[in-house]
Amino acid sequence: MPFFSETASDCSATHGTALSSTLSHTSHSATETPLIERHPVERRVRDVFRAASYAELRQLRCKWAPGVLRLDGCVSSFFLKQQAQELVRAVDGVRGIENGIEVIAVAPQRGPR
Repeated sequence: MPFFSETASDCSATHGTALSSTLSHTSHSATETPLIERHPVERRVRDVFRAASYAELRQLRCKWAPGVLRLDGCVSSFFLKQQAQELVRAVDGVRGIENGIEVIAVAPQRGPR
């Protein structure tokens, strides 16, 4: 049984053009409760994400259990999913990573024909 429990992913609710605006702005729904930092590893990982040059990574969530870090959230490409994993790999205390980040591809916007 996974050690990480949270409500169903909010990524599936943000398909299409709504995803691009959701990914470019940090916002939380009124019903979303903030995660309580239970361990210094979570704080260090969140600091790494906040300093990331890719805005989408700044919205990712993490949960730490002894030695294993669980990543969650959504990004628009597999490249960003891998970047998130590589960024946290060097965080002290992380021996394993469970990458639960969802990739939601954004369809290109087409202009009027």
